[in-house]
Amino acid sequence: MLGKDIRHFKIQAPYVPTRCSRGSLLLLRGLYRAVLLLSICGVLLPAAPSKAADRPKDEVELRLDAGFKVELPADLRLRLTQNIRFDDRIRRFYQLAPELELGYQPFTWMYWGVGYRYSYDLDSLSDFQHRHRAYSRLVFPWSLPAIRLIFRTQWQADLRAARDEAPREVHMLRLRVMLKGTAVPVVDPYLSIESFQRLDTSDAAAPLGGVRKVRLLAGVEWPIGGISLNVGYFIEVPVLD
Repeated sequence: MLGKDIRHFKIQAPYVPTRCSRGSLLLLRGLYRAVLLLSICGVLLPAAPSKAADRPKDEVELRLDAGFKVELPADLRLRLTQNIRFDDRIRRFYQLAPELELGYQPFTWMYWGVGYRYSYDLDSLSDFQHRHRAYSRLVFPWSLPAIRLIFRTQWQADLRAARDEAPREVHMLRLRVMLKGTAVPVVDPYLSIESFQRLDTSDAAAPLGGVRKVRLLAGVEWPIGGISLNVGYFIEVPVLD
């Protein structure tokens, strides 16, 4: 019985892509190691002297993601992703955020995932602080000729703590529409627009119920084997301050 269960357990190994030349494999390993190196440097190196409060709210920022997934029995998926963010004209590292997600995909047109994200963020005083996030998301992909249309709705609860303040809990609803190209060789370019709506918070002075900001995102994703590498630029436009 144990052997039968093992035969149905499939792992997409990060370093064993099935459709990849030797040169692409070496490049993939180099990129993956570079992302890991950026993660280590982001923790060990001090931040730039400029403060987060000085940057415009609609500044373009850079995101780098690297992750892999494991396919489990019963249409389950396990994903581990490392997120890195840069601001200040893409010169300053300001966020390191590993994320673990368990997903269920009973149909090709629906995916449900629950996960946890820990983030190490630079605050307005140029100090790093710890944040925690629990989330649940529903994803509805729709395949069209040469593109994929992807709708995503996500509820999340963030636990944040500022300097010398008690942690506060913030609940958000995020709605995203993404267009992803599928006809381009090797990489998948994408564009998306996403709204952030505050649902509940312990901060009585914060506005509730309205859309706080809109995020515009453009980038490319390189899916290969069990690994997905992602490079994108985004801008967040505030709606409610």
